[in-house]
Amino acid sequence: MIFLGLASPLLHAQNLKLFDPSKNASMRPKKSKQKLATEYYASGEYQKAATLFQELYKENNSSYFYRYLLYCYVQLEEYKKAEKMIKKAAKDNDKTYKELADLGYIRLKKGDAEKAAKMFL
Repeated sequence: MIFLGLASPLLHAQNLKLFDPSKNASMRPKKSKQKLATEYYASGEYQKAATLFQELYKENNSSYFYRYLLYCYVQLEEYKKAEKMIKKAAKDNDKTYKELADLGYIRLKKGDAEKAAKMFL
């Protein structure tokens, strides 16, 4: 009996030494969509980041996802998408001053200084 009791922990310890989670992708924990989107953004992969942030923003329209998605659109020069998102956010929120400032910024980036100036006045 004593021999069997010692053999089991030793066998288990040997199996643990052979296990390497880095070699088995299915055993690695998956990154969250938010973490992956943020990593894409930080590495300059704005299209990939935008795709994930669009999904996240649809699930939870927090200002955090809004801001990252807006920055992705700016980096990708997708100003129409940015304007559409800003206008929808302004319609959904009571505090539209932030969205109006964002819209003014997008219009500046597009080269429409006259319309942008109206947004800031």
